[in-house]
Amino acid sequence: MKQSKWMRMLWLAGLLGWSMVWGAQEQQDSGSNRAVVRLGQISLSFYAVTGGVVAEVLERLGHTVEISQGSHAQIFPRLAAGDVDLLVAAWLPYGHAV
Repeated sequence: MKQSKWMRMLWLAGLLGWSMVWGAQEQQDSGSNRAVVRLGQISLSFYAVTGGVVAEVLERLGHTVEISQGSHAQIFPRLAAGDVDLLVAAWLPYGHAV
């Protein structure tokens, strides 16, 4: 049963990751150059992992990625103001546990 739960979580993470990559591709500049993707990342270790994976995928697709780090209170207003194009986050089980 646990394996099924983890497989569903991995599938969902992959689907969300793919949708972010697809959305970022639509923001490309006219011509062959890709737009700079401004990636917001909350300054906690498990957010750094998810942000790093998405940044790597975007860079492999030819995008330039600028990572903006900060606390929850700093990143969400940047996202709302349009200073950050996307926020990559994954709430992992026991992520806030002792």
